[in-house]
Amino acid sequence: LQTVMSFKKLITIDCTGTLIQVRGTAGSIYARVASKWGLDLQLKQIESLDEGFLKIYGKQSKELPNFGYPDVSSQNWWKKLVYESFLYTNISKKILDEHFDNIFDEIYDE
Repeated sequence: LQTVMSFKKLITIDCTGTLIQVRGTAGSIYARVASKWGLDLQLKQIESLDEGFLKIYGKQSKELPNFGYPDVSSQNWWKKLVYESFLYTNISKKILDEHFDNIFDEIYDE
C-alpha cells in the first residue's frame, strides 16, 4: 500500500452536477462576465461559445489531462480553455486581448 501511495501525485474528482451546481452554461456565464468589460455577445455567439467550450475542453483534456498537471498550472490550463472558447465565436482577437485578463480573472474567481 505504501508503494502505491508514493506514486500518487494528483487525484481529481468531477463533482459538477453532484456537489457543485453551476448557474447556467459556460457560454452564458462567460458572456455575462464579458459584457461587464464591453464585449456584448449575441445569442448565436453564446451558443458558439458553449459549443467551443465543449470541443476545446475535450481536446485539451486529451492533450493535457488532469488539468495540465504537472506540465502547466490548472489556472493556465483553464485560461487557455476560456481564451480558445471565446476565439471559437469568431470574436475579434484584438478586442478580446484588450480585456481577456480581467474577464478570465473574474471567471476563474467565480
